[in-house]
Amino acid sequence: MIADQADVRSVQDFKDNLRDTRSALPAISGRELRDLLDPITPESFFAEYWERKPLFIKGGLNKLERLFPGGFTTPHFFDSIREAEARKVRGFRLWAQRFKDRQLPIRSDQIETMIASGSNIATEVPSDRRVAMFVAALKSQLRHPGDISYAATLSPVGHGWPLHVDRSINFSIQCEGRKLFVVSEEPVLQWPIGSISFTDDGAVESFLYNPMPGEETLRVDTSSQLEFEAEPGDVIYWPAGTLHTTRALSDLSLSLHFILNHQTFLNLFSRFLLSGFVGRPEWRHLPAPNPAGSTPGQAPAEVKEFIAARLLEALEFVEALEPDSLEFNREWHRLLADPGEAVLAYLFPTPTERRDPAIEPGDELRLSKRAPLTYTFGTDAAGERRFYLYFADKELSVSGEWVPFLQTLVQQQRFTAVSATQWSEDGQPYPWETVQSYLQVLRDQGILECEAN
Repeated sequence: MIADQADVRSVQDFKDNLRDTRSALPAISGRELRDLLDPITPESFFAEYWERKPLFIKGGLNKLERLFPGGFTTPHFFDSIREAEARKVRGFRLWAQRFKDRQLPIRSDQIETMIASGSNIATEVPSDRRVAMFVAALKSQLRHPGDISYAATLSPVGHGWPLHVDRSINFSIQCEGRKLFVVSEEPVLQWPIGSISFTDDGAVESFLYNPMPGEETLRVDTSSQLEFEAEPGDVIYWPAGTLHTTRALSDLSLSLHFILNHQTFLNLFSRFLLSGFVGRPEWRHLPAPNPAGSTPGQAPAEVKEFIAARLLEALEFVEALEPDSLEFNREWHRLLADPGEAVLAYLFPTPTERRDPAIEPGDELRLSKRAPLTYTFGTDAAGERRFYLYFADKELSVSGEWVPFLQTLVQQQRFTAVSATQWSEDGQPYPWETVQSYLQVLRDQGILECEAN
């Protein structure tokens, strides 16, 4: 069993970076999306709301407890911030902001002072593994190809975020206190590049990114807005580009936010170009012509010839691309499985030096439910059958006679180790020693787990 050599790490690389998955962690139930939307069904959500318009779902403390046993309380908020700060978690941010003022990066010991001054406190990817696993499962169940992250906001009464749009799709869960959400009836911008703040009459006030030419004169309609008063357990969803503002209605308001960042077709297309041409030396440089032969104000002839040749190769490459190809399916499923760097660090415990014993024939194994898993299969350009398995940021593949092995494994969910020798297509058992080696690689990557005796 090997990982594809062109653009993913090898199985040996995986083994060298082994993560120990034996610590007691929550598992993905497969019901995260359904529980979040309840009593709205996922089918109704996708048909009526997804990427179309906002949705307010009345919840309650029972729903909050079902989503996060023990809730997500103010003590959880402070503890998760202190831990992420101490561990220097990648992607962690903590800042204060008074309405339309600029974001001010702060430390955890400054939170109470900033709250007293009327500032909102916001944090992204605080250290809470329950929430990280929940959002990773949510991304998978939404079949969302972009990254996912999460944030939390603590606001004093009368304060909140100014009128703005974000590039992300957002779910907010009210955890403590009450908060007023005012959102537009539908997106006012289609897939914005970043966050933009607006005045009450819809003129641009500020950008949180470098705007494109012409965006400075942008104006949106602020006349059609919905108001929702959120209490603990209530859920609010809004698509990317939806105008929204908030205000705390109680002494303190605590909210969790699940942030789905969309993947762009430009990024996807660039992946195909990279995989197609990174192996060609002529695509890994630009020519450096002799300055003596250059004409001021014009590109040298050899540069033009070089670019023309690359464009012709790219044109032939694009004409050969097919959306139902195995290559496209590989990229698509890789995007679906990988929750992104910010969440990924929380899905597995810290590595240890302890090594697992060899898998024995009678061992009971199961597919892990600690990260999203998906797969695709088909025939590659050389005419060989291949099966690709994706687990979080990992890709493993088999070819030829071993395709039925992985196909059966993902269908079995639970099985006895020795039974895997019978998964061949032609009825001839796989050698136990090879099956044992493959199962151990899958276990070492956290894809398989041993059932407790």
